[in-house]
Amino acid sequence: MVIEKQFEPWENTMRSRITPGQLARALLGSKFHIAGRLYRRIFVDMDKVTDCIMHQLPAGAHVLDIGGGDGYVVDMLLAKRPDIRVTMIDIATDIGRFIRAEHEVRVTIRAQTELSAVEGDFDAFTITDVIHHVPQSARAEFLSSIAGAAQRTRCNKIIVKDVQPGKLRALLALWGDLYITGDKGVSLVGMEDIALPGFRRTYADMPDYPNYCITFSA
Repeated sequence: MVIEKQFEPWENTMRSRITPGQLARALLGSKFHIAGRLYRRIFVDMDKVTDCIMHQLPAGAHVLDIGGGDGYVVDMLLAKRPDIRVTMIDIATDIGRFIRAEHEVRVTIRAQTELSAVEGDFDAFTITDVIHHVPQSARAEFLSSIAGAAQRTRCNKIIVKDVQPGKLRALLALWGDLYITGDKGVSLVGMEDIALPGFRRTYADMPDYPNYCITFSA
């Protein structure tokens, strides 16, 4: 029957246990980026955060963005720093959807790409809201792999943005990842707990509490 056919997609959705975030993306389609920006503002003023990051990037930098996801942060950095270019990598299949057309010429998008596969030279790495998604048991190895990749690609600067645990806004961000994004392994990491072998911390700021930025230099 026609009615049964109409409900088949919803039945398939229920079987796959789709997350609320994925459902919103499917329902909103091309308008999802608007909802996504509004949703983010609950947890972070990304304008303040990208102001912090942009001042740490060298002039004319080629930046490797690790785990850039939808490209929201990368797009903001490209808008604020017309002198930089960015290579985005992520293990996901669909990335960079928030990159605006006028910035596409300065960004290389590499989906389904592991850090170990990256080659070439970079002036800076950026890792934005990635570490708290890495299971605690794997974080030391992940941070070591970042440091190793930086040394391999002659990168002397690594910029990390993440969320300091402890306050209500941080808890809301955690709940958002757990119950909206659907990442059951997420846990926040304090800025004092991030270390990169072979790199020293040269800058730290909290541009929008509890969102922090740390710069490590070789």
